[in-house]
Amino acid sequence: MMLLASCFGLQEELLILFPIFLSFSKAMGWSNKMAACLVLITTGVGFTTATFNPFTVGIASELAGVTVMDGLWYRSVIFCSLYVLTSLYLVFMAKQDEKQNTPEPLQDEFIGLPEAERKIYGKKASMVFSLFAAVLLVIVLASAIPFIAELGLGMVFMSLTFVVGAFIIGKGSLGSLRSAGKSFLQGAKDLSPSIIIILLAFSVKYIAENGNILHTLFYYCHNYISQQSPYVAVVMLYVLILMFEFFIPGAAAKALLLIPMLTLAPLPGISVNIIILAFLFGDGYTNVLYPTCATLVVGLGLAEVSYVDWLKKTGWFHAVLFLLSAGFLLLAVHIGL
Repeated sequence: MMLLASCFGLQEELLILFPIFLSFSKAMGWSNKMAACLVLITTGVGFTTATFNPFTVGIASELAGVTVMDGLWYRSVIFCSLYVLTSLYLVFMAKQDEKQNTPEPLQDEFIGLPEAERKIYGKKASMVFSLFAAVLLVIVLASAIPFIAELGLGMVFMSLTFVVGAFIIGKGSLGSLRSAGKSFLQGAKDLSPSIIIILLAFSVKYIAENGNILHTLFYYCHNYISQQSPYVAVVMLYVLILMFEFFIPGAAAKALLLIPMLTLAPLPGISVNIIILAFLFGDGYTNVLYPTCATLVVGLGLAEVSYVDWLKKTGWFHAVLFLLSAGFLLLAVHIGL
């Protein structure tokens, strides 16, 4: 999961795995929060430790006039370090759940079924796997075709594939499109509160951008940061990017806004590679921390976990990530990355 996020920038697309991880967690005696961690925490840390992620390090490097290979060795060290930390965290959380919950025994539903019914189950399973394959193909094509990638239509085509595929599978499983439609509307009703939260999050971004709030904030903060020592400045720059992340969760949009300004008005003692690294840290794990991020809101809705419970479960881990990432930035300044 971390590799998919770090190398290919997959995060929202991996929400399709929630049903699988929920079933797996239930069978293992783990909670829904653990299932959410297996998807959200891993992809969030993967984004933080981006190696070839085209949406973060790719766009940022192009805007800064460097290549993705610049600073790759240091980002790879960070990836390995945070992979170990994340693995230990997930093992710890799993053991906590195992003390409180009893795993449900797995039963083979195929035992005793007639051959005809087994074929029906096999056909349904094939349809589901075909849908996943179609979605994966759409993601690859959307990234490979320049016209679609430039217009940002990848998510639109992926969503359309899911909707059409869901109705096809629903008709095959429930017997009619009408039954599939009723099931679809019930699912939309369950997710409707998340839609309101997402709209509110985007309204904050809209007001901040069109009111020139972000540009004004950046101007005064940058002037103050540039007067500090490189060690103090890099931490302040990191905090500044964390603030911008709350208003602009999208990596590409934030890179287009911040990277040109930071590289045109460079900070003394802070290289372009360090600026990109601070950008990656500010954009990464906050995707699964800030309530303005649609990925987090939808993921928690699918796992039926409240935002307050999520903070209680993962808050200390995010605090550790903040301290470690700040430490990696200070080390980068020290070695002159």
